[in-house]
Amino acid sequence: MKDSIKLKTSLVKNTSYNFLSRLIERGASLIFTIILARFLLPELFGIYSLVMSITMIFISIMDFGLSGSFARYVAFEIKEKNKKKAATYFNYLLKRKILFSVLTGASLALLAYPLSFYIFKKPMLFSPLLAASLYALFFSLDPFIQQFFYIFKEVKILAIKEVIYQSLKLFFILFVLKITFPLDKVSLIFLVYALASFIIILFLLYIAKSKYGFLFKKEVVDFDRKKLFKFRAYLTIGALSSMLFGYIDVLMIGALIPDASYVGYYRASFGLVFSISALIGFTNVLFPVFVQTTKKQLRQIFLKSIKYSFMISIPISFGLIVLSKYIIRTFFGYAYLPSSPVLSILSIAIILTVITDILSSLFTAKEKPSFFVKFLILSSVLNIFLNFILISFLMRFSLLFAIIGAAIATILSRAFYFIGLWKNSKKIFGVRMIYSDFLKPFIAGILMVFILILFNNLFVKDMNIFYGIIDILLGAGSYLGILILIKGLRRGDLDLLKILIEKSF
Repeated sequence: MKDSIKLKTSLVKNTSYNFLSRLIERGASLIFTIILARFLLPELFGIYSLVMSITMIFISIMDFGLSGSFARYVAFEIKEKNKKKAATYFNYLLKRKILFSVLTGASLALLAYPLSFYIFKKPMLFSPLLAASLYALFFSLDPFIQQFFYIFKEVKILAIKEVIYQSLKLFFILFVLKITFPLDKVSLIFLVYALASFIIILFLLYIAKSKYGFLFKKEVVDFDRKKLFKFRAYLTIGALSSMLFGYIDVLMIGALIPDASYVGYYRASFGLVFSISALIGFTNVLFPVFVQTTKKQLRQIFLKSIKYSFMISIPISFGLIVLSKYIIRTFFGYAYLPSSPVLSILSIAIILTVITDILSSLFTAKEKPSFFVKFLILSSVLNIFLNFILISFLMRFSLLFAIIGAAIATILSRAFYFIGLWKNSKKIFGVRMIYSDFLKPFIAGILMVFILILFNNLFVKDMNIFYGIIDILLGAGSYLGILILIKGLRRGDLDLLKILIEKSF
């Protein structure tokens, strides 16, 4: 009983810090997106978005499963109190991570010209891609080093790190935007990103070496290299599929549509939706917990995670659908209004992304990456196929229809991925989602939508910030009230929060 309470307390505390860290990261990311979108306007923001998408794909591919292997194998050996083997794994993985980080930046720099002139046929990409190669070199180390603090459940440090990192980025970006003489500002943005990443990597390494110095000692303990390589191979394939899954629509819009403005329109909605998805998810905290829990604890934590994820993601998704036009106008300005139907469609991805992240984390933690990777590959292929068909066909009617087609392709492929993971999780781990955990938030969300539409039609003639705040409060209040009324939220669901409060005092 005490172990169970201790595990729950640890989970809640780390989830809270993870939430804070993601709040800072995604909140800042959203602020940067809004600032850059408004300043650069759709065409240059489209160029920025394409470069960022290409860069993130390079970073993910060239990780070669090293960050995930660090999280899995070092966490396990520390749980078993085998410090020498944990250090052996760490040093083995660290050397390779540094090498592949250098190769990441070099590869992007070498391919900048053919990508700009032959693949995307947008010469404006060339200089920003060269600048982004330096950013890729330093930022690619970040997810690897962060694993220290997830493994040792020191997520608080990552929240502090995010405050420093995002403050540096904001300071540097504001400096770039104040420059009045003509310069390639998109390239400068990636250079200051690189500088901020370099500073924060030094910060994290200093803390990691100070707190967990035993991992940096050169220990030589035999381990199963074939098993590790196989695990890394699955993670690499998964990372490639995941990045294509996440960015293929942006890349295909950039490749198929000559006007970069439409990349900007799409990315504005895409960035908003997936910032929210990342904000309300907590898979980085759940991963080490899944690794270290018994089968009985696993089922309990899994069901709670799924239930709370539905409870949070459904009203946010439905609210974005209703208020998409006003949200785009408020955050990004009138220049981005064409992207409002894209936001309405992509909003559904919030629900799908949050749940599939939990499911894929479960498969990885229990050394079953092949199962989720298989469906990720299939979903990525489906996403590419649907994007090509829908964008190519719909752009005959209008370029706006083309990016709406990309949004539809994203939702359909993510739904396929969710169904595949869900069915396999039941078969392999015996964990089953309780249908009422989805159905009750769904009913409350639908009724919330009707209330918002009725209120806006009767009382709101011209939407402004005041009415927007009223809408949010009315939506949240009505959703919560209905959820309690239909017993979708019970007193027992607040147990974890009560434990945290008791421990805090």
